[in-house]
Amino acid sequence: MPLTNHCEFKDRGQGLNQALADVDGIVAQLLKVKHEGASVQEALGDYEAEMFVRGKKAALESLDDASAVMTKQDLGKSRLAKQGLAK
Repeated sequence: MPLTNHCEFKDRGQGLNQALADVDGIVAQLLKVKHEGASVQEALGDYEAEMFVRGKKAALESLDDASAVMTKQDLGKSRLAKQGLAK
């Protein structure tokens, strides 16, 4: 299983949110191994498939957020300005 990096915009806690989602996802998959007889390889594959899709989306949103706060005129368009620190 590859290690993951969380490259999200730290001011909104996005990295922590992704880490918590990672823990939730891997625990759910391991419970399938324990209670439903899924193989570890299958469970990890399912976890990674979900994690890569979710992680890519979060990383791209973070890039958009970072780009949006680079200039004063773009700052008002950012999710940080529109939503604050809420997810």
